[in-house]
Amino acid sequence: MEIPKLLNKDFFKKSIENGLKISNVIINELDISAGFSGGENYCSQIFRACIKYNHNNKSNNISLIIKYMDLSGEKIFLEELEVYQREKKMYFEVIPELEKILGGNVKLSPKCFYAVNEPVTTIVFEDMSQQGYEVSDRINGLDEIHIKILLEKIAKFHAASMILAEKDPNLMKSFHRGMFHSMDCLAKDTVFIGNLDYLADTVDKKWSDFDAIANKIRNIKKKFYDVALKTVELKESTIAVLNHGDLWVNNMMFKKCNNTVTDVALIDLQLSYYGSLGIDLHYFMNTSIPTEILKTKRYELLRFYFGHLKNTLKILNYKKIPTWEEFKNEIHSTEFYGFFAYEAILPVICLDKEASKDNSFETFTDEKKSLENREKVINSKRFIEMSKYSLDRFDELGILDI
Repeated sequence: MEIPKLLNKDFFKKSIENGLKISNVIINELDISAGFSGGENYCSQIFRACIKYNHNNKSNNISLIIKYMDLSGEKIFLEELEVYQREKKMYFEVIPELEKILGGNVKLSPKCFYAVNEPVTTIVFEDMSQQGYEVSDRINGLDEIHIKILLEKIAKFHAASMILAEKDPNLMKSFHRGMFHSMDCLAKDTVFIGNLDYLADTVDKKWSDFDAIANKIRNIKKKFYDVALKTVELKESTIAVLNHGDLWVNNMMFKKCNNTVTDVALIDLQLSYYGSLGIDLHYFMNTSIPTEILKTKRYELLRFYFGHLKNTLKILNYKKIPTWEEFKNEIHSTEFYGFFAYEAILPVICLDKEASKDNSFETFTDEKKSLENREKVINSKRFIEMSKYSLDRFDELGILDI
């Protein structure tokens, strides 16, 4: 592992002084290691820095997480989406306001210590693992306890953002462009619709009585972006919230006490997006929840989320609390986003650790590597189980008839 030259003692001196609001820090020891194993983070490199420093003649230890993002090459579309500016604004401006709205006793995300955009986009956070937080199993998805902890937290996040949007509507303008609003790059077709033909061929040739669905999947490719943009368009009836925007297992850290899950913190806020609450819910449900739980408890989980959203809005004296029927209509009108998460994002998540260890954003645009990965994942147990449930469901809802 090559440590970027930027990550030196002077950089961490500035990080600590800025994050802790102190001065005259002296770095004594600096130990940098990989924050995640290969293939677990696709748009950036993650490092952990263990630091010994002096301040006011006292020795201190601190552990920090560094997100290092080279946004050149095929990742240039992330630059066009202003992911650095967006994430910096989220951590330094929006999250503190949301936590204040929620009463100051709800932790939504790790504290951000420092951020620079030159020479390479780099953001420094507190190390949540020091407080007992850890990432869960992306390959198998979450169990019901983890799911409900997350749904309660994201409901509070969404509710507080509705209050903030009323209080400061101009702030939300920074988050009006989502993943589908910057598409002039090779990666968009590889990542967003690159799986469709292979998925259609697989279900057509290997599964019984899926030929009609296979043809519909092939046809979706022609109108995919038009339908996607229409799905995320803000309408007068939209139940609009600030979405996390990339709500899957690796972007949340769960805290355990005595083997009991007690809390969750949200990380990677670079794709936060102001739009329908269905964006986060569909993305999460189609990437991070095992098929059996979706089959049997989908509406129970939606009611669980809605109950916490409604109760939080009541506590915060919000005047336009949506009804259950309005909420259901919002979920139904954004189902195509769930199809997108299922066909484009879930396949990457399903790859086992060995198969995904060399994954990076660049490999998604490599035609040969992408084909190898598709063969592995579309024939994986979890993706097949999810597909045989989800494709029938999407078909029954008319999502495939575009």
